[in-house]
Amino acid sequence: MRGQSVQDFGANSYDLNLLGSFIQNSPIATGGGTTYAQRYFGAYLNEYAVSRGKGQTNEQAQQTAFSLVSQGAFQLDPNSAEFRNLRSQIISDATPGRGARLNPSSLLNEGNAQYNFRLAETADLIVGAAYRKFRLGSNGNLFSDIENRIQNNEFGGYAQLTKKLLDERLKVALAGRIDAFKNFKPAFSPRASVVYSVGATRQHNFRASFGRAFRSPTQLDQYIRLDVGQLLLLGNVDNGFQGYSLTRVGAAGPLAIDIASLKLERLSTYEVGYKGAIGEKLAVDVNYYRNSYNDFIGAQRFNGNPDGSRPATFGAAGSRILQVWTNANQQVNTQGAALGLTYAFAPALKLAANYTLNVQDDTDVQNADFQTYFNTPKHKYNVGASGTVISNLSYALNYRWAQGHEYGTPFAVGQLADYSVTDAYLGYNFAKLGLTLQGGGSNIFNANNIQVYGGPQIGRLLYLGLQLDVK
Repeated sequence: MRGQSVQDFGANSYDLNLLGSFIQNSPIATGGGTTYAQRYFGAYLNEYAVSRGKGQTNEQAQQTAFSLVSQGAFQLDPNSAEFRNLRSQIISDATPGRGARLNPSSLLNEGNAQYNFRLAETADLIVGAAYRKFRLGSNGNLFSDIENRIQNNEFGGYAQLTKKLLDERLKVALAGRIDAFKNFKPAFSPRASVVYSVGATRQHNFRASFGRAFRSPTQLDQYIRLDVGQLLLLGNVDNGFQGYSLTRVGAAGPLAIDIASLKLERLSTYEVGYKGAIGEKLAVDVNYYRNSYNDFIGAQRFNGNPDGSRPATFGAAGSRILQVWTNANQQVNTQGAALGLTYAFAPALKLAANYTLNVQDDTDVQNADFQTYFNTPKHKYNVGASGTVISNLSYALNYRWAQGHEYGTPFAVGQLADYSVTDAYLGYNFAKLGLTLQGGGSNIFNANNIQVYGGPQIGRLLYLGLQLDVK
């Protein structure tokens, strides 16, 4: 049995972009209508027009206008008491559209239990259950909880029967799980697998499996409400949306579209593989998989009303460019393969390498408005060495590389460059004391790389540790 509670409190955090935006759009004088941004750009455009009228080139006029507004008189001085007061006012205000304060107060309580029944020497039955309870709170800054905290829950139960046959060379497993959700219909997930071992010491193992699973939309998919300026991000668990396509335009203008509310994503997966020892020193692990997704969860952008209704015309007053989560109306297929090799020269030197291929069939996605967020490199590999020397000294060195690929999030979609990392580990074991002194690092050569579009560069991380083994 296991349980945990994860709680999130924003304390005094605030959004830096919102702070800058709200400062610029604040009125210069109390009760006045002109903002700091309007004064700045008004002066810039006026000086640009005057300079062009005097015969300056476009570039010269831009430089003249910039020199004028850069003198400081047209912007709020960040060292002034007025600036400090305005800043304090905005970062202490959690009102959506007015303040930059982020005040999340969310929690996740979850628990699960599992029991293994030994039915016979060659048969086992595992049963279990799990429960998750979400309470989402952001005061309308991230979720659609302007009036009340959002309550959501999930419950699941499962069983797996395992049986060994043919002198325990054949292992068969049958499993099933049923899940219930607050916002979706119950789902049943079956799975079957078989492993057959051959060889004098069962050193060659062939496996195959089939499974069907369901993925529930994340809490953001279901309940997000976030205005990022150029578009409004909305969850989709109510009645769906109506609007106009941004990319499909007919003779009479943009085509009307209807977007149904979210459903569970369904996955059917097939996998075959082999794992075994060839000789005394070489180990091989190879597999191939194919996934078929139905009701694939992604995002779609369109012009519509925030309340879900269709505007009278494209771009009508009150309408917005919306991005909502929905399901693809066609099957989305992915497939891939992996190969791993390990060769043990001696206890002091073991070489390992693996390669992974992941491919999404882009021809499956017929709707140009739909974003799949596959976010997986097509090619990646690892090469490493490890071993134990002088009986107590162990080491590991590993190089990882991944091909650049398109990476999408609700906030931005872009292309990542190829990235690579070298990791190292060194440990010394004091056997009599049961202690191991550990030291190592991730990305030891500090090869800064970005693995999430819009995210920070990831640099070197070094660590020291002391492990105590208690028998």
